[in-house]
Amino acid sequence: GNLDKLGALFGLWFSIFFIALQIFMLLLWLGVALLVTAMAGERVGAAAQNMRAHFVRNFFIGLLWYAVGTVLFLIFLVLSFVLIGLPFLFILIVFWTALHVFGVVSLFRLVGEAVGRAVKHGEISPYSAVVIGALILAALRFIPVAGILVMVVAAMLAAGTALMSRFGKYAADGGAIKIVVEQTPSEVPPSAPQG
Repeated sequence: GNLDKLGALFGLWFSIFFIALQIFMLLLWLGVALLVTAMAGERVGAAAQNMRAHFVRNFFIGLLWYAVGTVLFLIFLVLSFVLIGLPFLFILIVFWTALHVFGVVSLFRLVGEAVGRAVKHGEISPYSAVVIGALILAALRFIPVAGILVMVVAAMLAAGTALMSRFGKYAADGGAIKIVVEQTPSEVPPSAPQG
């Protein structure tokens, strides 16, 4: 009767809300990924290399970070009731957010570049890579059970990679990345006269 109709209507509105929320989150992540790539594309690329070379290690480092970070969060949360922990809680939340965002964008790039190489048999632009990676991971979220597992692994891997690469300062080989500045002909110093 009326209860069935009300339940069906509620289910419909909930489904619409859920889909709209997922679309909003996807657009938000795409915007953030493109912004981070524009601001720190070199570092994102180095972190993606680090993730590919040290996949398992970075995952377990991320797992350790989540364990330690959760304990610290609870300690600072309790201390915040007497105001002592408030600044530490704020710093931890900001750092954790930066860690997660940078690591996830690096994961987008890694996945996107892998797909690009498989399809085009060549390199694709960093912007295309993060968009492709974001779309693929967003699609995987809708797989029952496996989607949750993928998101958990992604979160651990993202945090571990951001930590181990020092936010993209160190690439796969552990060496610091070097940003090459090309000189224009007018900036090239003249060669010494011969003989």
